[in-house]
Amino acid sequence: MSVCTVANTMAVRDTDVNVQGSALAGQHVLLGVTGGIAAVDTVRIARELRRQGAQITVVMTNAAQRIITPLAVRWATQGEVITDWDGDMQVLDGVDGVLVVPTTRDTLASYLHGLQNGPLLMALSVARSRGNPIMMVPSMHIDLANDPITDELVDRARHQGISIQWGNEEEGK
Repeated sequence: MSVCTVANTMAVRDTDVNVQGSALAGQHVLLGVTGGIAAVDTVRIARELRRQGAQITVVMTNAAQRIITPLAVRWATQGEVITDWDGDMQVLDGVDGVLVVPTTRDTLASYLHGLQNGPLLMALSVARSRGNPIMMVPSMHIDLANDPITDELVDRARHQGISIQWGNEEEGK
């Protein structure tokens, strides 16, 4: 923990977190952030991952960047935030797992159909080819979640070994 002394008091940097567990100690998590409105929770989620000991690298879609800034995400993760293509993407070499939260239906469908229209989809394909665990947390309006096509997408993702974790329904979302 980083501290500074000011007038005989100790202040903790605002980027620090109190480690509360070791479930993710030594794990490098790639956090994918998509354009669902639930992206506003990215700071809270990233800091919770850090409280469990995770090192975090973030890949944000363009739509996510319209909801939450890379600056805020960088502050929360104290890690690299990827917002654009990088032909090398060496940061993926040390990734232990991928968490995409929120996962929009568009991102889920694009990934399952092999589309490569952004760095997050490329990172997901790399993770799949390397056998890295992938967890997705869908976030969408209840009408989209109840669409039979969404069920097909979720079933297909689970068949491919992707962990799908739905959050609690709140206000029809």
